[in-house]
Amino acid sequence: MEENCTNCKEVITSNFCGHCGQKSYTRVDRSYVIDELKEILIYANKGFMYSVLKVAQNPGKTAKEFIEGKRVNHYKPILLVFVLSGISALISFQILNTQDLLAIYFTSKKIYSPFMADVFSSIAAYNSFIMLSLIPIFALLTRIVFRKSGNNYYEHLVMNAYILAFITILNIVIFYPTVYLFKEKPAVVHQLFVFSLSTSPFVLVWFFKQFYPEYSFKKIILKMLWLFTLVILGYLLLIVLTTVIMVILVKIMGPEMLEYIKPK
Repeated sequence: MEENCTNCKEVITSNFCGHCGQKSYTRVDRSYVIDELKEILIYANKGFMYSVLKVAQNPGKTAKEFIEGKRVNHYKPILLVFVLSGISALISFQILNTQDLLAIYFTSKKIYSPFMADVFSSIAAYNSFIMLSLIPIFALLTRIVFRKSGNNYYEHLVMNAYILAFITILNIVIFYPTVYLFKEKPAVVHQLFVFSLSTSPFVLVWFFKQFYPEYSFKKIILKMLWLFTLVILGYLLLIVLTTVIMVILVKIMGPEMLEYIKPK
């Protein structure tokens, strides 16, 4: 039976509008909600859960598929990493209260300050946006390292979105449950954070070996060494800029700024 699409007003004769792709009108009731839940939780052949499973299994191959045009079943990579980052932030800072656990550890080492407290609070509030904001920077670095591969900067944006998605999935599935088990031991939590960061080189080697199967492991490792050299140089530059800004603020604001930065 013909009806007009509620989105674009075109005539539709099947379950979907041939013009905009929207489903034919169905009232939101119990059946509708149950069907939507089934699509999310049971049917793993497309969309968010499909992409999560694919990224968890083969992040590099999934990114390569998407870049080469096999996209109909995939969640958009930037949206995927945004949703995963939001879930990660919720677990980390609202359920586990990792900022408090780390605060206890740093206080015991006498290296905690009001400045660090504000930094942790900001990370807790804007975690997703901070991680997403780093994707363009890392995309530029990987574009430099793999400049002869033929992939443009925007394709490297997609690659780095998938890398961050994979790391976030690891955190949600493995890292955060482990932190929960040891949440009464802040020193162990700190060691877990350090360990989590130390796995990044292995993740990157695995990802780019999947994405560039024609490259040998030796070549991938050499390129990762070059990438980490660029990251370290960028980190040192950030430290220098931060130090300069702090010195300027101390000169402007005086002793109050020193008390703000000084560990308690």
